[in-house]
Amino acid sequence: MQTIRRAAFRGRPSLLTLAEAKTHAFTVGLRHRPPGHFIWHYHPEVQLIWTWRGHGLRYVGKSVERFEPGDLVLIGANLPHLWAAADKEATSTVIHFLPERWGAEFWRLPEARRLRRLLAKAAQGLRFTGPEARKIGRAVDDLAARLAHDFESLLRFLAICGRLASAPCQPLNALHEEDDAAAGDPRLHEVLEWIQRRAAEPITQEQAAAKVGLSPAAFSRWFKRGVGHVFHRYLNELRIATVCARLSSGQESITEAAFQSGYNNLANFNRRFREITGVTPTEFRRRIRRMQQTGGKPFVMRLGRNSAVRVTPMTAPAGVDG
Repeated sequence: MQTIRRAAFRGRPSLLTLAEAKTHAFTVGLRHRPPGHFIWHYHPEVQLIWTWRGHGLRYVGKSVERFEPGDLVLIGANLPHLWAAADKEATSTVIHFLPERWGAEFWRLPEARRLRRLLAKAAQGLRFTGPEARKIGRAVDDLAARLAHDFESLLRFLAICGRLASAPCQPLNALHEEDDAAAGDPRLHEVLEWIQRRAAEPITQEQAAAKVGLSPAAFSRWFKRGVGHVFHRYLNELRIATVCARLSSGQESITEAAFQSGYNNLANFNRRFREITGVTPTEFRRRIRRMQQTGGKPFVMRLGRNSAVRVTPMTAPAGVDG
């Protein structure tokens, strides 16, 4: 078995964009982590990770621990993390959700008190222990097997949250250190929301800088410090993620997907696509079709440092209620 060495992450983590989590109560899918492929990152979404295959080291904030099958961890908003697989690929089922999407009135309800406490503790990162952790993990897998966002899925998700609130757990960090991520500046999230809404339009760094009252030069330094990439690289990753989502969920042509996602030059689009994904658009579509036809569950695909896309199988596996 390959020896796993601890690594120190001194640089700032990258901000990961998960567009679907902003339009649903939650998202769920598989995450594949090959050896040697990991990115120190954070995101505003709360994340539940149920690892059922593989082993390696888990980095959450200042915590560094081994993980193996049966590992169940809840990570609060903007807490930097990564899973470093050892000699074989590690596979997890992951849930992402944005608590603020549920509305301030919901969180003031007395029925939400236990869930509020759970999320407050998740700011440190939580590892769940004992037989209940595996039972919750199986419930997460069952949720991922459902191919539609429907009311029954929402009820199952809330049931998982309720079980987490009463399950034995251990904090991974003494305190949640917010200075690890440049998440404290509300202007960053404001400009990222603006970029996401306008990504298919011919927007510029100068326009983005004006949104937060900075000069283009100061904005460039500030944006890279907070996100981990310069503006144009981030914009391209967001656009390519949109193209990938369109190619995996519809029958439109590659050219149409490119133009609808903000590219008006196919040569430039093809260069950026290969630069970010490592393959051509045609090869990507071929691989996705093959994975959709043979896989039974949705999965999350990382694209570069700052974007991810959720891919859903073409047909429901036998025995799964759609």
